Amino acid sequence: MKKEKLTQSFGIIVIILSSAFFLLTETYGANSKSPYARINSENQTVRIPKTAYKQIKRRTTNPSSFRPDMPFSEAIDILRNSTFPQLNIVVIWKDLEENADIYRETPIGTDGLSRVPLRTHLKILLMSVSGGGAEKLGYVVDEGVIIIATRSSLPKKMVTRIYDISDLVSAPANYRLMPGFGMTFGGTGFRGQGSYSSPNRGAYGSSNRARASR
Repeated sequence: MKKEKLTQSFGIIVIILSSAFFLLTETYGANSKSPYARINSENQTVRIPKTAYKQIKRRTTNPSSFRPDMPFSEAIDILRNSTFPQLNIVVIWKDLEENADIYRETPIGTDGLSRVPLRTHLKILLMSVSGGGAEKLGYVVDEGVIIIATRSSLPKKMVTRIYDISDLVSAPANYRLMPGFGMTFGGTGFRGQGSYSSPNRGAYGSSNRARASR
């Protein structure tokens, strides 16, 4: 009897340990940064075969391979293919040729860097290619498309400003004589007394001013 109970207890322990190990393995696989695992839109872990991942890696390039004598168009292709899927990069070559004297075969004049974001690679590349020219190069991102052109050709950033124009669109002030308005004339001048009202602020207090004598 004791042996049977020990055997049953041992079997239960084995089942518990196996279940715990399975759960830990699945959790680690879902949260790990393994290049062979991806989480899809349904929050499910999808494993990529090693052979497929290696094929993807072979199709991508690394901007750290930049060299000073590399043509500008080749450097753009390296940036475009540095991610999977590819980056959407559009170069306005006609603008660069006519306004900045930069062509597809223009040497980039810079070496590649390692462990920096692609944005940094792009900024340094454009700064180096434009060099001391009068027209500098820049880029904008429009709905996922990176557009490269001269800075003067790129769309300007628009700033929204809000002004209070309520005084310009409100009804005009209602000037009217108040009861008791009077004016006296004398040999030394004249005096007037009265008030006016605005539709926004109501009646103003009376005024009493003397003008210069003749």
